[in-house]
Amino acid sequence: MKTLSCFRSFEKDVSQDHIGEMTLRFQKTFALHRALKIAHANKEQGIPVLRVFSYLFALAFRNLSLYRAVQFDESEGGFGKDVCHRFLKSPTTDWQLFLNVLSSRVMRWLSALTSDERKETFIIDDTSYKRNRARRGELIARQYDHCLHEYYLGFRCLCLAWSDGNTTIPVDYALLSSEKQRGALEASRLDRRSRKFRVRSEAVMKATTVVLRLLKRAVKAGFKTQYVMFDSWFTCPSLLSELAKLGLKTICMVKQGEKMLYSFNGQLAPIKTIYAQNCKRRGRSKYLLSVETTLCKKGTKNEESLSIPVKLVFVRNTEAKARKAKNYFVLLSTDTTLSEEEIIQLYQRRWSIEVFFQVCKTYLRFAKESRGVSYDSMRAYIAVEFARYLMLAWLQRMNTDDRTMGEIFYRYAEELKEPDWLTALKELLRVIFESASENIETFAANVTKQVERFLAQLPSQVMKRLQEMGCPQTLSAV
Repeated sequence: MKTLSCFRSFEKDVSQDHIGEMTLRFQKTFALHRALKIAHANKEQGIPVLRVFSYLFALAFRNLSLYRAVQFDESEGGFGKDVCHRFLKSPTTDWQLFLNVLSSRVMRWLSALTSDERKETFIIDDTSYKRNRARRGELIARQYDHCLHEYYLGFRCLCLAWSDGNTTIPVDYALLSSEKQRGALEASRLDRRSRKFRVRSEAVMKATTVVLRLLKRAVKAGFKTQYVMFDSWFTCPSLLSELAKLGLKTICMVKQGEKMLYSFNGQLAPIKTIYAQNCKRRGRSKYLLSVETTLCKKGTKNEESLSIPVKLVFVRNTEAKARKAKNYFVLLSTDTTLSEEEIIQLYQRRWSIEVFFQVCKTYLRFAKESRGVSYDSMRAYIAVEFARYLMLAWLQRMNTDDRTMGEIFYRYAEELKEPDWLTALKELLRVIFESASENIETFAANVTKQVERFLAQLPSQVMKRLQEMGCPQTLSAV
């Protein structure tokens, strides 16, 4: 048992050295300490801010929670959990600005690897941030999950991401509550001139209003992207008009309802009318119909409000049930110079933000690591989780391979469990005793062969440490 405990201690030290080395390299490459300083993450005395952030940053890769790491001394932080909680609940730290600065540096690093002709896009979407057990949490409201068709307690995490077609990184976010919480916010004793009140007031705004705020901050941070993509939940004439004023072109999906009207053949008509009055493309074309028209800006039947030229692309739904019902979905582009194939190809990037949400929830403990009831603490944890994803995206792009984010996560957070120490030692001892009982003359040769085979299957990090200690790699070198 003493030998096994030594092996486990040695395995843990090697894993922590590997994690610390890669984290330090990421911090130096993108000047993480400067991003924290720009975001006003300062401390007057005590543990440095970068040390606390690095400690929280590495917890997910060590498969530890904050409680387990501090309570059972699984890492060498050198400080208690109160230091971490005070750091996360600090109202002076602008975590959105921190993510803006860090993601812009990663974006510039990624842009240098691609040609200037590649189109870069913004992607907007939201996901559920469930806190069903925290009924007394700050600004927690009842939300509806459109995927599971059920209600939950928590927030909607609205995220703005950037994509070049190969890599998708988070740029900004907002933790949205419900407009019903506006009364509770206004009744609070917070100073309305403080940043603490401004952050909470953003949580009770409409999602379309917050989208414009996120895009303005991203443009100010240095993102020179031309296109914005989102699904039909955010598509409305007022948002498209505001994005056009910012100089951003939109590619989105459109609902097949009666509220959004288009100028067609001298009159205003909805999507279904335009589809019914036009001839479709024959054969197995990727799209059924393409129409250039003008969108009614305010969604009314006022002729003077028509001001947004758009191109509508009716795409065939390839799902089995949809093919039988002859369904289709409609893509809208405010850039009428794009071809139908380019519009479809660009909109396919929107799925990458769904993959981003899945990776954060599966591997990076999105909405699971934080158990605090403070709104500032929950927002801070989201920034830490998104920073972890930035490092995974950076590692994936450096390796220039097609591995998924999950494989990159396990490679980075390698716990050196292959081969398992106990199983390997039992197998080695079994072979030794069988060889000794069968033929004593070949005992030494079999032992040497099995031990060398055992050494050859050790992980690279263990072999590297053994070489540093001066141990031979084979028994023949002894």
